[in-house]
Amino acid sequence: MILRSTWRPEVDADTFVSKVSESLGLDEQDLRSSSRAVELVEGRELLMTLGVERYRLRVKELAACVCKSPDGMSQALARGVRRRAQDAEFRNRLSDLDHAVAQAIAIATNN
Repeated sequence: MILRSTWRPEVDADTFVSKVSESLGLDEQDLRSSSRAVELVEGRELLMTLGVERYRLRVKELAACVCKSPDGMSQALARGVRRRAQDAEFRNRLSDLDHAVAQAIAIATNN
């Protein structure tokens, strides 16, 4: 088991969305699209779960960054929280993404 630090850099919602999409290999425009492709739905779930739970960002701010309704992104968050609790693979992806995003933000801000 790999133990990871709980330190996370402070970040605004726009930068967070950019770093998450980059780390997932997704285009930000794709996250903003109405597509319900499996990788985009999961990407939105990861984005919302990580952003709200671990980076203390607000649903409304994240939703605005991806041009989605707060209600729709609250649903993505709820699905992500449920998947984190029930799906080990999703939980591992969330932790890996957390680590990658924290590093990318730290490098970008020289922290």
